[in-house]
Parts: sequence; C-alpha cells; structure tokens
Amino acid sequence: MTSVRSIQDMALKYDVPFEDALLVSFNVNGVDFECGYDRMRTLLRLNNNTLFEYATKKGDLDYYLAMPVHRNSPFKIRGNQLFLGTTKIGETFGATEDQCSSHYVRRNATAININTNLRTNCRGCKFCYTAYQVSNGEYRLNSVEDFNNFFDGFMIKYSLTDLAGIRQLSVVTGCYLMTDELIAALINLRTSATGYGFKGKIFYLGSQLSTPDALERLRDIGSFGLTFSVEVFERRDILRRNKRSIGLAQIKETLETAKELGFSASIAYVLGLETLDVVEKYLAEFKGSISKFPTINTLQVHRQQMDAGLVAEGADKLDYYLEARKRIEGIFQDTDMRPLVWENYRGLWFLKFADEELFGCRFPEPLTSF
Repeated sequence: MTSVRSIQDMALKYDVPFEDALLVSFNVNGVDFECGYDRMRTLLRLNNNTLFEYATKKGDLDYYLAMPVHRNSPFKIRGNQLFLGTTKIGETFGATEDQCSSHYVRRNATAININTNLRTNCRGCKFCYTAYQVSNGEYRLNSVEDFNNFFDGFMIKYSLTDLAGIRQLSVVTGCYLMTDELIAALINLRTSATGYGFKGKIFYLGSQLSTPDALERLRDIGSFGLTFSVEVFERRDILRRNKRSIGLAQIKETLETAKELGFSASIAYVLGLETLDVVEKYLAEFKGSISKFPTINTLQVHRQQMDAGLVAEGADKLDYYLEARKRIEGIFQDTDMRPLVWENYRGLWFLKFADEELFGCRFPEPLTSF
C-alpha cells in the first residue's frame, strides 16, 4: 500500500530525496480528482514542513505535473489540496484537464513546445496517452506564413516584442504522412522564427527523422536537437506500424549522424514497459550514440488501459522505478549528460541525480499565471 511511510522507507533504501520518491509515485499512481476527464495537469506547491526538508532547504517547493485520473489512487485532490492518505502534501494551482493544444510553454515561458501536426490524430502506440487527451485549439503549422501568424499571436499573449528571449522551440507533434512534410515544416519554422529575432535551438522529438539522409537535409538549419522516440527496446510490437519497422541499429546510425552534423542527439524512452535488465542493457548500448541525457518518462496507465497487459513485471511498484534510477545513474555518471528538470514532468529526477543537486525552472509559466 502506498503511504507516506512506505515512500519514506523506499527513499531511505535507495538513498534518494523523499521528494523525488514521492513525485515518482505520484506520477505512476495518478490522482483521485473529482472531474469528468481522463488526464489532468496542475502546479503543485509542497507544504513547507518536516516532510520536505530537502526541498525547503533548496527553495524548490513548486512543481508542474500531468497525470492520469484514477479513483483508486492513494493521492487525492480535494478542493485545491493534495493528500496522500490523510497527510496533506501541498496545494494545487490551476488544476485543469490535460488537453492537447497547438502549443504550450516550459521553462518560465522561455521555451515553446509546438504541436505542428495534430497530435490527437496520431494513433497506434498502445501506451500513448494522447488518445486520452481532448483536442483544444490544435491546428496545422506548416508554411512560413503559418508560423508567422502563430508567433504574432504568441508575442501578443506574452507581451513580447521579439523572440530573442526564447531559448528553445520544440516540435513535439503527431506523425506526418511523409518525412518531407516534417523537414519542410522544420525549415519553415527556423525561417519564420529567425525573422522574429530567435537565435536558440530547434528541437524535434519523434521518430520521423529516421535516416542519415533526412538529417543531411537539415544541415543548414542552425542549432538543432534530435531526440528519437525509441519508447521501447524489445517490445517493438506495441508501437504503431511505421515506428516498429525502424530497427535499433538504424536509430543508432541516425543519432550518430546527428552528432556528426553538430546536432544534439538523444532518445526518449517509456519506463515501465520492459524489465530493468532490458532497460539497463540497451541504455548502456545507446550511451555512445547520444550527446544529451535521454528523456526517461515513467509509464502512466489510464483507465481504459488497465487490462491491456502493458505494465512490465514489478513496474506497478515504486521500487522498480527507484532501482531503475540507480541503474541509469550508474550508466551516465561518468558523462556530462544530466536530466534537465524543465524538460520532463514525469521523469525520475527532480532534486538530485545521484549525489548531484539539480537546479532549474520547474514550472511552465510565471507563477502569477496560476
């Protein structure tokens, strides 16, 4: 049974901050929230009390989270208060449905995630939560004019005169029918954004830049990052057809080409679908092919997926995730690759990576927005 005491015991066993263990458990269990939808998101402010001494000392009490809604979760939101059992964990701000929109911001509105091609139309990967999101203001962005219109509206909303203060434009989107369409959209995004003073990185997370040739066509795009959505290493049958056909050797070749071109290269993986031995084996193999810490997302199972046979043995328990954390730290500790806390709301690392403290903006917008 998940309780404050059980999480404290696990945190002590694996020598991780209680806050990190708690937030991993929260992401995996979801939340009992009196609403009519399948996914929710919220800002969480932890209580300034003895449970959270480490976060209080660091001044890191604010977090942003998105997760499934489960009536049987031990975590409950009542009013704007979050409880684990009868223990108050903190306050929530701006709790709402986790909808799929044309864009959203991260890193205190200095990074923009752009959905250029209707994520809610993308189906086929059996674990993907996009099927449980409601479309809200999605529209295709392909041409330079499309992006110009988007940035005009964005700058009005955030009272900006240019995009010079934006650090990263991240394209996280539904699959295109053709890779050519994706490449054209990325090039047009750079052309448009440059006209507004943007000098940062364009980042793509997906599986459609899957050959060295596709990356070669982006040689002149400027600062660029590729995170290939591998998702699973051996259970490729649970991916949509066009993703499962891409072998791991081909993915490695593509990532190595990205590095040769001066791009950052990484992978995204869903933790909870495979055994820890599989996770450890393949992350060690991919280590030499990437230049940026992998995006490790904890598996979030939704109500309609409960009997889908998705969860690996043991992955319904917190110690699976904390053991995975230790193993992954062992793989990457001798590198300079570390998780960025602003990029991943359902990861394994919040306050520490091994013995190193992690810092960074943990919420998407200025707190006055909530």
